[in-house]
Amino acid sequence: MKSDNFSFSKDVADTIGVEAAIILKFIEDNNISSHSTELLSEILLEKFSFMEEEIILKSIEKITSLGLVKTTSKKLNKVKLEIPRAARSDKISHMDFDWAPSKEAIEVLDLGGIDRDFVFLKLKEFKIYWKEKKVKKDNWNSVFINYIRKEWVQFNSKNKGMPFTMADDWMPSSSALDILELSEIKKETALSYLSEFILFWKDNGAALKTWNVKFVDFVKRKEIGSYNTKNEPGKFTKTFKERKSDQSWAEEIE
Repeated sequence: MKSDNFSFSKDVADTIGVEAAIILKFIEDNNISSHSTELLSEILLEKFSFMEEEIILKSIEKITSLGLVKTTSKKLNKVKLEIPRAARSDKISHMDFDWAPSKEAIEVLDLGGIDRDFVFLKLKEFKIYWKEKKVKKDNWNSVFINYIRKEWVQFNSKNKGMPFTMADDWMPSSSALDILELSEIKKETALSYLSEFILFWKDNGAALKTWNVKFVDFVKRKEIGSYNTKNEPGKFTKTFKERKSDQSWAEEIE
């Protein structure tokens, strides 16, 4: 057996829970052989004496039912845990209002302890957002899972998704930075505007829950500006200096 220093994958823990992730990693690292689930249980109960027996047994049941390990007369077969990618029927396509997450995607979210009512409450918002973006993808299920996970964390944060004032340690979400990447604005460039953004809104004192939207709009205006009515690529209605000093992004979004 390897050392008593236990580790686990954060992505796996997000999906099946911390205890199950630790047990799965231990089984994989030690290539445990077992003739039965009972023998595997005995090994784990002895090794993880700090865990309650019920938690260990439920974790074993979970990882075996998902096919992550198989108890046979040979060595345990290890199966890599993956977020379900696009369903077989999925093709590279735009989002449409008829889209629905696959059964497998819902099961992954269930395993993460995310309330189903919350998942379907956010589904319409997800579809509206990506429909307006007009982006083609072939992995909408994965995108949806990541979106719901982030929204669930925010929902369960101290502000419960309610408006809050700007703080010195505020950081834009990875989703906000991804959106800027789609506009060919690199993460490093976007973050170079963060101090100015925080300073302005701390002085303003406004309480919002759309800070990421504000930040995306702010950075885009600073970097891209407003295109002229003729839609001529690369030409702006304002000079570079005017765009840098533009604070129209501060207006509240309807």
